[in-house]
Amino acid sequence: MLAGTWRIIAVNNTGVAFGAADTITVTARKWKINGSTGVLEYDASAPVTVLPGTSGNSLAIGGIAVPASPVDNTTDLFFGADLDIEVVLSTTSPSGNVDFYLQTTANSTTPQWPDDASNFGEIKRSLNFTAAGTQKANARI
Repeated sequence: MLAGTWRIIAVNNTGVAFGAADTITVTARKWKINGSTGVLEYDASAPVTVLPGTSGNSLAIGGIAVPASPVDNTTDLFFGADLDIEVVLSTTSPSGNVDFYLQTTANSTTPQWPDDASNFGEIKRSLNFTAAGTQKANARI
């Protein structure tokens, strides 16, 4: 089950800084298991953007893209989420990954996130770039 408060972060390990036109976007469709039927049920609302595009902002080599606010799951108690990930990298000569991590905290009032210096959280997806381009992927958390 998803924690009471969670977020997705991205780490730029491509070997190049992101330029103004480069973006990282992650959306999530949250889901529960119906208690009486056992069927997976998606949230009725549209997918939520959990890591907005970084367009117009430079993301340094080794830089971390963090959402402005985490996802509060304390009321809805969703069991999981399906992530749609997209990275657009037009900067030349990348050679490495953009890594996506799930970070959780039990305290939604004063979140205590993993220490990004030594522990990014639980890796959920990694996109390897050997040339400029767009990559899309999915992950289930």
